[in-house]
Amino acid sequence: GHAASRRLLGMDEVKGEKQLGRMFYAITLLFLLLWSPYIVACYWRVFVKACAVPHRYLATAVWMSFAQAAVNPIVCFLLNKDLKKCLRTHAPCWGTGGAPAPREPYCV
Repeated sequence: GHAASRRLLGMDEVKGEKQLGRMFYAITLLFLLLWSPYIVACYWRVFVKACAVPHRYLATAVWMSFAQAAVNPIVCFLLNKDLKKCLRTHAPCWGTGGAPAPREPYCV
């Protein structure tokens, strides 16, 4: 009974899982890179009380953490083939491979 319900994964499913894993790792790596200066600044303020965090470093760290929210959708778009294909089909001005938008009939 249990062995009969199991099946092997198809190649499309394996490719989908691989693409999803690649996107997950890219987003995680970018998250760590963009948030690490802010985390360092926080630990600096807590453990190194002899000197203050330089204002430029803190401002850059904060803006890098904000940039992470803007980078995520771009990474998802660049690494998701289905999303790009859908956008090409529904937005003919995007890319060259999309089908042209149907024209509405001229009404007087």
